[in-house]
Amino acid sequence: MSTISSMDREKEKAMELHKNSIIVQALDFTPEDKFTPEIYPALKASGITAMNLTISRPYYNFQETLLSLYHYYSVIEDIGSQKIQVCKTAEDIKKAKQSNQVAIILGLQNMKPIDDKIQLLTILSKLGIRIIQLTYQNRNLVGDGCNEKNDCGLTRFGEKVVPEMNRLGLLIDLSHVGPQTTMDALELSEKPCAFTHTCAKARFDHIRNKTNDQLQALSDKGGVIGIAAYSPFYHHTQRPTIEDYLDQIDYVAELVGVDHVGIGLDLVYNRDPAFHENVKKTYPEVVMSYQWDTIYPEGLENITKLPSITQGLVNRGYSNRDIKKILGTNFLRLFEKIWK
Repeated sequence: MSTISSMDREKEKAMELHKNSIIVQALDFTPEDKFTPEIYPALKASGITAMNLTISRPYYNFQETLLSLYHYYSVIEDIGSQKIQVCKTAEDIKKAKQSNQVAIILGLQNMKPIDDKIQLLTILSKLGIRIIQLTYQNRNLVGDGCNEKNDCGLTRFGEKVVPEMNRLGLLIDLSHVGPQTTMDALELSEKPCAFTHTCAKARFDHIRNKTNDQLQALSDKGGVIGIAAYSPFYHHTQRPTIEDYLDQIDYVAELVGVDHVGIGLDLVYNRDPAFHENVKKTYPEVVMSYQWDTIYPEGLENITKLPSITQGLVNRGYSNRDIKKILGTNFLRLFEKIWK
């Protein structure tokens, strides 16, 4: 009976922690056709406070990005301002928690929309964009992605983009960025940066995972690392579980400190076989042998499973304070430093 009682207490503790915490999901990749009002119940069931939503496919130009942004704003408006809001400041996230709303952070995962026109960063900022990844997998005018054979680092244009993002209060995301370009950006940036969705390369050698040196360099500058729930980041063929996900949190927290660890699941709402096959065809080196129904770890199949992370952290003996940091206050602190 004592064992059952102990388990019940841990479950009750986890539920209460999850309910009362500010929870930041640092990367969601749901495309336009999947982002409909039907997503809202799933977001509420997850307990999230804020979510970094990629509002443009990595190959979109500026006009296509604007049209996509219109779609996301329209759906958010349809859901209703009492339920969901675009947030532009860290204070907006705090207010969303107090008002029982979901805060949407607008983000991009590639610099392609701006082409060689740095002025467009100002326009994107004024339209509500708050997080931009420098590259998506391959080379662009800013620098090299993680799938390039040779990484030459930031370009001359990239060396202008980084300080301009600092000036505008745009968070620099380096998740898909090549090794040298990552280190160049970290050295040049006066503000902390983020890996919004990645895992430790030391635990599994995937092109999207980050080396210990990269993880350490980012944390030394005050950045935060969102741990991704994407099966290919964990094994070649075997489907990982939520325990593998928690192992990643353990590893990164021990390496760089719990103050630099967060949640960045890299989910797509209502992912289906057609979407999966398209991504696999475009990025086979990323998806590898995984299928649409195994692409996420067992126990983290969709956003509604997010409370299981809180339960897992409780089970592993993390303190309430550290759990709150991992769930969201680490990213919130980062946003407070960056966003204007």
